[in-house]
Amino acid sequence: MVSAPPRPSAPPKPTTRPCVAPVRIPLPEAALTWEDLVRLRDANPGYRFERYGKSELVISMGSGRKSDVRALRVASVLLAWADAGIGGDVAASSAISEAEDGSWLLADASWMSEERAAESGGETGEGPGAVPEFVVEVLSWTDNVRVQQRKM
Repeated sequence: MVSAPPRPSAPPKPTTRPCVAPVRIPLPEAALTWEDLVRLRDANPGYRFERYGKSELVISMGSGRKSDVRALRVASVLLAWADAGIGGDVAASSAISEAEDGSWLLADASWMSEERAAESGGETGEGPGAVPEFVVEVLSWTDNVRVQQRKM
């Protein structure tokens, strides 16, 4: 009698996750221009770059599949809402906005009215867009609640 070879066992699952918390780099006042940020982003695909105020550069990796799925679900609800007659623009995590304090931020999902979108120069490549009226941040296991609240 011929039998099939035993199935290989799956490798054990890791019990801890590697630390991929965002890296925060203090900046001299106004040391990072929009052009610098664009060059940095283009030279380092796969990383997210944000500027908090004008004095801190934050570099982070993707937050993982679960967080991306949650953000996509929120964005799809916002899109359905906008398409149902509210209008406006819905954006995902690659749409950078400039806050009143000079921060350049990436929201996981956001909605902006048509009026504000028309005023925003963010899609021209000349700078970040206006701040959306509605912003959603999905917390991942590397996020700090206080930092995310400050961001929103």
